[in-house]
Amino acid sequence: MPERSRLSERIYRTFLFLILAMGVFCFGAIVILLLFYSHVWYPFKAGCPVSNKILLIPVMLLSAGAVVWLRRQGWQDKTFDRLVAISVPGLFLLQIFLFYQIFFESGWDANVVTEAARAIVARDTESLQDVSGWYFSHYPNNLLLTLIISLLLRINGALGLFAGDYELMSVVLVNSALSLGTAVLVYRTLVLLGTGRRAAFLGYGWTVLLLAFSPWNVIVYSDALGLLFPLAVLYLGLRRDIPPLLQWPLIAAVAYLGYQIKPTVFIVLIALVGVRLLEALYRLARGQQIVWAQVRRRGVALLLAAVTLVVIHGALNQAYRAAGLVIDENQRYSLYHFLMMGQNDVSNGGYYEGDVGFSTSFPGYEERKEADKAVALQRIQSRGLTGQLVFTARKVLSDYNDGTFAWSMEGNFYRDIKPEPSAAAGPLRDFFYSTGQYYPIFQTAVQGLWWGTLLLVLVSAAAALYDLAGKNQCSQAYLVVLVSLIGVTLYDAIFETRARYLYIYVPFYILCAVLALQRMSRRGTEPCRTKVIGPQLLSSLGCSGSRKQPGV
Repeated sequence: MPERSRLSERIYRTFLFLILAMGVFCFGAIVILLLFYSHVWYPFKAGCPVSNKILLIPVMLLSAGAVVWLRRQGWQDKTFDRLVAISVPGLFLLQIFLFYQIFFESGWDANVVTEAARAIVARDTESLQDVSGWYFSHYPNNLLLTLIISLLLRINGALGLFAGDYELMSVVLVNSALSLGTAVLVYRTLVLLGTGRRAAFLGYGWTVLLLAFSPWNVIVYSDALGLLFPLAVLYLGLRRDIPPLLQWPLIAAVAYLGYQIKPTVFIVLIALVGVRLLEALYRLARGQQIVWAQVRRRGVALLLAAVTLVVIHGALNQAYRAAGLVIDENQRYSLYHFLMMGQNDVSNGGYYEGDVGFSTSFPGYEERKEADKAVALQRIQSRGLTGQLVFTARKVLSDYNDGTFAWSMEGNFYRDIKPEPSAAAGPLRDFFYSTGQYYPIFQTAVQGLWWGTLLLVLVSAAAALYDLAGKNQCSQAYLVVLVSLIGVTLYDAIFETRARYLYIYVPFYILCAVLALQRMSRRGTEPCRTKVIGPQLLSSLGCSGSRKQPGV
């Protein structure tokens, strides 16, 4: 038995090593590209006026200041809880004022979705049939988004909150609330991980700056409305005080609804389930006795989760039909369509109208899928290994070298700019609109904040790998976060890409960044003592020196 235990320990640690090494390689490559190759041209390049090399100086100074602040003593935990609670209403009011001043209606898919939502409210069956045939049949993932927007428009009409050209501000109101809710959930997640309230408050403020006051909240589309879902799945998965019979149906419901708004939400669910399975196999390999009562309870929980998915799926389909959104399943795109588009040189793996025209030229799903597959594989094979690596590097630059997350990069972006409601609108639009004279200031600020976040993600992954070599274990919590970030990076490197596709996972990057700062703040001081509320905080962040089995 001891030999079996040692063998299972080595196998398990090998898996951990591979995951952490992949994280170091992935974000090490990203940092190198952003530091030394950000001058490379590629389609849809944001072009920050200050280079990442120069931004490295303020980033390091701010990181050092954060470490010093984290080392300070004084405020009690309740103080930070109160600061979060008190700040949320004021920040929400500030958001509404700001976004009302810069509000506009955008073009591209956002316009299609909002016009369809207006058609649902107006019961315009003819328009809905038309848009369902040429748009929703290809992109059924935007059906729930459209339904939600139409519901918000109805509520706005009943309450009379925003009238006329500003009726979509009702959706911006929800976007604002969701972004602030995400900041609060970042705070709660970091507390759950055992970082302490001071570090958690740093993560809260980080999220407020990067997401809660992001102009993307003004855009009525899936990026802002889908922001909360990945973090909510992670948070529910980390809670150990929720009975499995309730926990897994909740996770299934949140993940599925999030998937219907933004398909990449499923990445965190895959990471969560994969890490849990790895842990379970490790325990079995060590010869841990199976408790059949727990197995039955978990089996029932998974069954309830499956039933939840079936019920929600059926309810949504019925709601779509009732709203007049009837799609032709034969017209949908396969995953190969997005692989083909993601391998397009003209758009650097982004949206390309030519590829859309090619896919829609085939009337049948199977025929379309095979044609898209052939083109995608031909593009990959024609480059060779070196060419594919160079192409992928340009895609990674397009994804990660833009702290605005491709703001203003979509077609007909400023489609309908509203009249200025007050004297404050002009300066604010000059700051947030890409055509404004102060926009370079905004662009530089968010680029520096995002660049610093990515550097600290690398630090956290490297520290995890270093401590693993020192015979420390790491928890499921950090593994789920890191695997999710690796997953979304690989997804965007392979399939259709745009910097805004990272937007809903920004809280995960912030979690890693705060954990890295927490580790640095405790180096050379007293050992980190983690309060185990959920999964134990990653030992590689300086929070455990034992060789205990990681808790499931």
